[in-house]
Amino acid sequence: QYLVVRHTDTKHPHLHILYNRVRYDTTLVSDRNERLRNMRICKELKQEYGLTFSRGKEQVATERLHGPEQLRHRIYNHLRELLSDCTSWTALAEELIKRQVVTTFVYRGGDPTKEIQGVTFTLEGHTFKASQVDRKFSYGRLTQRIEQNRLRQAMIEQVRNYMDEQRPQVAAILQKQEAEKQQPEPPRRNLSIAGVPLTEKQIEMLRDGEPIFVRGTGSEGYVVMDDRLQMAWVYRDDPRDWVESGKYTMRRMDRDRIESGYVVRALVKWWGGTTARPYLWKEKALDTTYRESWDDPREPRPAQTQKQQDRPRRFITPKKKSRGPSR
Repeated sequence: QYLVVRHTDTKHPHLHILYNRVRYDTTLVSDRNERLRNMRICKELKQEYGLTFSRGKEQVATERLHGPEQLRHRIYNHLRELLSDCTSWTALAEELIKRQVVTTFVYRGGDPTKEIQGVTFTLEGHTFKASQVDRKFSYGRLTQRIEQNRLRQAMIEQVRNYMDEQRPQVAAILQKQEAEKQQPEPPRRNLSIAGVPLTEKQIEMLRDGEPIFVRGTGSEGYVVMDDRLQMAWVYRDDPRDWVESGKYTMRRMDRDRIESGYVVRALVKWWGGTTARPYLWKEKALDTTYRESWDDPREPRPAQTQKQQDRPRRFITPKKKSRGPSR
């Protein structure tokens, strides 16, 4: 048994459906998960008959509300307005009191020394539980939203502080770039090897530490240069085979350039078969170990700000053996 009542005396025509839970055989229809089942059936009816759902309290005709319902909707609007920025319950309560809404916490057993179980809002003598204002405004959900706001604000502050620290360095870099733009561009050098002019692509490969194959008059081979194109090495066979050099496994061409006293962005094998390209060089000609850096050691490092200099250093003891190059 059910009853459908259609209302057309409002701005928004709608239906009310009433149904009897008692079957003809006097058994009772279960009310387990009643709300979820009703929502599912309403969605199915909507799809079948082309009906629409209300979009929530945002479209309520507040001018037609009276008494407690109007007060409850005013509290709802205040919460919806304030929740996007408040980062603590104290801040939220202070903003609500400016709007004549009093916030009161409900403690377990009525004892303020125990945990908070809920919260109420009072406006013009009428008190509502947070969940009565709206289900999404229960104490737990409000607390979760406030904590999200707090974390977001903390992240914004961290980014702002980082940008303040980096601003002098960024300004110095921009100033240097602007000064370089003002300098006249040096004439481009036509690079050639064994009488063979090199293409732009070949020059870029040499700068990046890659070999090129050159075939000249009566000779041919692989050519490797330092990244500033000052010195060249010539090989008859491909110089990219792997060799052991100290604790590193690298290309033969990279080892030869390092041993010749150049800073090289070498291709190195790491544990697990992966590769990396650190800068390697020898501090002195007779050194048997290489210096290593992920930045070009020939480039000046930007000066630290006073705040960075004052920051205490952190010393970390690794729990596991640090990753290193494979042998």
